[in-house]
Amino acid sequence: MGKNSNFRWEDVSETLGDGQAEVIAEKIGLIQDGETETRLMVYCPFHNNKHDPAATFDKSNGYFWCFNSGCAKRMHLIELIQELKNWDFMTSKRFIKRHAGEKKSIEEAIKAFKQKN
Repeated sequence: MGKNSNFRWEDVSETLGDGQAEVIAEKIGLIQDGETETRLMVYCPFHNNKHDPAATFDKSNGYFWCFNSGCAKRMHLIELIQELKNWDFMTSKRFIKRHAGEKKSIEEAIKAFKQKN
């Protein structure tokens, strides 16, 4: 499972606080187009997804799931960062730790919403 042969769930079980998922999703290049209480709706970066969001990004732990039947990528936050950035496990882990303290303020969220609409 993943690139790491010594894969353990406790190695990737990141917990994201309020607003942190949006920051990390933006920093790794996921394009958000809606959200629910627990998930961000995003365009899948692994296939030519341009019209409707085809993936979810869990706000609490960063779990990514593309629900397009031709792609169907599912991975945890560290695996997602490894795939998108072509980084190793430790670099991805440091990236999360560095950005986990950041939060998107309400003002930033409103500004981003207004720019999209």
